[in-house]
This record gives sequence, structure tokens and C-alpha cells, in this order.
Amino acid sequence: MSQLILDLIYGTAIGGALGLTGSGGSILAVPALVYLVGLNVHAAIGTSLAVVGGIATEGFLQQRDNVQWKSGLLLGVCGIAGSIPGSLLSPYVSGANLLLLFSGIMIVASISMLRSRGDDKLRDTAAPLWVIFVAGLGLGFLTGFLGVGGGFLIVPTMVFAFGCTMQTA
Repeated sequence: MSQLILDLIYGTAIGGALGLTGSGGSILAVPALVYLVGLNVHAAIGTSLAVVGGIATEGFLQQRDNVQWKSGLLLGVCGIAGSIPGSLLSPYVSGANLLLLFSGIMIVASISMLRSRGDDKLRDTAAPLWVIFVAGLGLGFLTGFLGVGGGFLIVPTMVFAFGCTMQTA
């Protein structure tokens, strides 16, 4: 089977899994691009970021009625600012170390989402601005550094630090 057909199969499977879970994409795309397609880690990071923008746009369009605009815009602007130093430092770290950090953060994020907050009500007020500011800078840095779209980091942060429901996050 040609590599193009295999790549299309991998992409379709990843897209289907992401559509079911609402995930951003990099959490599956980076490992697939490295281990299944054969890209080096830095190329996989850049490629996944190019794809994640489209996925995030579609997810936003589907969930736009659940957006807390002020919090979301502040988080986004701070995330962009934080991503710049992260992306500038990333090339100086070995691919193996980036994958190790990426894997560790995936495990922590997964465990945090399995823990129940016990509160399914939509929070009426946003988190304090300083919390959103600091979280945005940190999430942005990790997004730029690891080349991940941030969805698997942003959702747990919004649920546990900001008090959002899963649907709002």
C-alpha cells in the first residue's frame, strides 16, 4: 500500500477520534506523524500546528453559543504572547526530550479530566483576570514549545482553574 494511502487512513482515523472527543488534534497527530508517517519530531510539531487551526475553527463554530467571550479573548491573547518564547526555545531541545515532556503532560491532563469536580452547573462569573492572564501565558508557552494546539491543556485548565463546565470549556 502506498505511503499516501496509509497517511490518508491515519488522518481519517485521527480526525474521527478527534470529532468524537472534541480534542484539538496534536494529542494524536504528533505521535502519529512521528511513529506512523516517519517525520522527525520538529517537523511533526509544525505540521500538526498547521492542521490544528482548522480543527479549532470548526470546533469554535459548533460551540460558539457556549463561549465566555471576555475570558476566552484574554486567554487567547495571552496564549499567543506566551507561544512566541515557547516556539523560539523549542528548536534547542532534543526531539526525545520534547516527546517525553509531551507524554508527561498528556498523562497529567488525562488524569485531571478523569477526576470529577462534582459541579455540572455553568459558572455565571469568569475566573479572576489574573488567573486567566497567567494561565494564558503558561498554556501559550507550552503550546509553542511542544507544538501542540493546546486543547488538551486548555480544557482541563478551564474546568479546574476557571470553574467552567466541560461544555463551556
